[in-house]
Amino acid sequence: TAKWYASSATGPSLWQAGAASQALLMTGSMTGRTLFHSNCCCRMKNTILTSGIALAAALSLVGCSKEPDVVAVPDGAPFEVSTLITKTANDGIHTTWAADDAISLYHAVSGSADYKSDGEFKVDAALSGKFSGTLSESLDPAGTYDWYALYPYTADALTPASSAAGGITVGGLTQTQTGNGSSAHLSGEACPLYGIAKAVGASATPSLEMKNLSSVIRVNVTNNGASPLTVKSVSFTSSEDIVGTYYVDYTGGVPAYVKTSDSEVSRTATLRVKNGEEIAVGKSAQFYIAIKPHIAPAGTVLKLRVNGTENSYTLTSARTFAAGK
Repeated sequence: TAKWYASSATGPSLWQAGAASQALLMTGSMTGRTLFHSNCCCRMKNTILTSGIALAAALSLVGCSKEPDVVAVPDGAPFEVSTLITKTANDGIHTTWAADDAISLYHAVSGSADYKSDGEFKVDAALSGKFSGTLSESLDPAGTYDWYALYPYTADALTPASSAAGGITVGGLTQTQTGNGSSAHLSGEACPLYGIAKAVGASATPSLEMKNLSSVIRVNVTNNGASPLTVKSVSFTSSEDIVGTYYVDYTGGVPAYVKTSDSEVSRTATLRVKNGEEIAVGKSAQFYIAIKPHIAPAGTVLKLRVNGTENSYTLTSARTFAAGK
C-alpha cells in the first residue's frame, strides 16, 4: 500500500492508495511541502513570464521644415512590434520565440471600448522578437490610445473583450508530456498570453507586459514500490471547469473566462505521458498540467489520479490557482 502525503498549515495529512507510488501536488502559496504548487505557464518554445512589446511610431518630413512632424499613421501602413524578454519562468529554462509565432494586436482611443483589430503580427525570420503587421486604421497624432495583444494569434477574436467569438484554448482537455520532468508542452496555444498598455500617445512607443492566461500545477510522483514505476497518465479534478476553450475578456485587468460550450470544457485536466522513463524505487519525477486560473473553495474535493489510481483531498480552506504562478 502506498502512502500519498500532502502538507498543510497544521502538519502533514496521509492518503492511502493502492498504487506503488507517492504523489505530491504542491503550491507556492504556502511554506514547506504543501499541497498545491502553481508554476508559471507562458508561451514560446519553453516558458516566459513577461515580454515587452514596442510599437514603432511613424515620422515624416513636411515641406521645408527642419524638424520632423509626427503625422497620423495611415491604415494599412507597415507597423513593427518588437518583444523583449525581461524575465523567465521556471528558472534555468531558456526562452525563445518559435518560427511562425504570431500575435493578435488591438487598439482603442484611450478610455473607450471601441476596440479595433489590427489583425496578425508575425515574428521575423530571425526570431529576434520583432513582429510585423499593418494597422487597420489611421491614428490621430494628437490622440492617445490603449493597446492590447494576445498570443497566440486568433483570427476570430476581433476584440480583446471577447464573449461570443474567438475562443482560445486554456490547457486543453488532453495534454501530452514527453518524458519525465519535461515542461516543453507548456507552450503554444495551450498557454496563451495577453498584454495591455494604456493612454499611449500616438507618437510614443507603447510597451506591453505580457501576462499569463493559464496556471500550471506540478505533480511530484515518488516510487514507494518494490520495482521500477513508469507513469503513463496523470489527471487532476477541481471544483469547476479548468481546461478547454474559452472566450476571454482581459480589458479589465483581471481576465474573465466564459466557456464556449459545456462540451468544450472539463473539470478534469488529463495529462498523457509519452516516452516516460522508469522511476527507480525511492526516486521521484515531475509532471506538469496547464489549467485555467481559479479559486477552489473550502469543502472542494480535489482528485488526483496517477495511472488510473485515484486519491482525493477535501480542502479545509480556499486554494487559489493563480495565472502565472
